[in-house]
Parts: sequence; structure tokens; C-alpha cells
Amino acid sequence: MTRIISLLFLGFLMGCTTESVVVNNQDQVPTRTVESNSRMKTFDVVPKRRQVSRSNQDIAQEILDLAFYLESGRRVEKFTRFEGPITVGFTNAPPSFARTDLKKLVTRLRSEAGIPISIVPDGQKANISVDLVN
Repeated sequence: MTRIISLLFLGFLMGCTTESVVVNNQDQVPTRTVESNSRMKTFDVVPKRRQVSRSNQDIAQEILDLAFYLESGRRVEKFTRFEGPITVGFTNAPPSFARTDLKKLVTRLRSEAGIPISIVPDGQKANISVDLVN
């Protein structure tokens, strides 16, 4: 890994050096000539405005149509929400990494989104049940 980084750094340094060019067996450094009457290129033509092809409402509807489908392809018919505190728990005994990940997620939902959510002990009924499968 360090060899690759060293080679990349060396290539970068070589690209930054000035190298003389041999023309007719004489060393000359390449130069750029600047015209005394040089002027920045300007564009006098005003671009034509195009007609709007779709309204914002049409675009929003398209996003809703594309986004709100279940993994199975079925359309989400209605949204639901929880009234009051939310509980989440595992339906079976989870591995330790899953419990740690769930604790991190619940903490983040509480602190960033202000959602009243908590984890219930295994076997206790919860609003949201997580079932881990292989």
C-alpha cells in the first residue's frame, strides 16, 4: 500500500517539474507567447429559454409513484403512524451485533429526530418486531 502511494506521489511530483525541451540539439524551456491585444472571449448571444416540459406537481407525483412501493413490488396504499411512545424488540434471540446496532439506531432516532422510541426485553410485545433470518 505504501509503495503505491509512494509511486503516485512521485508521479505527481514529476508532473510538477519543468523539463527542458531539446530542439535542434539546444536546451530551451518552452514558453507561451501572449498577444498584447488579447481579449477575453465573450458571448453576445442570449440563450433561448426553453418551455417547461413538466410542472413541479407532475415531477412530485412521479417521485411518489416511484418511491412508495414495498420490496415485493406492491404499492403502499396508506401511511400509518404511531401515537405515543414506540417500542421495538426482537422476536427471537438476536446475535450480540444486532442488539448493539439496534441500540445505536434507537439512540440516534431519539436524539436526532426526537422520536420517543425504546427497546423492550426479548419476548415482550413491541410495536415494531425485528425478526432476523439467515
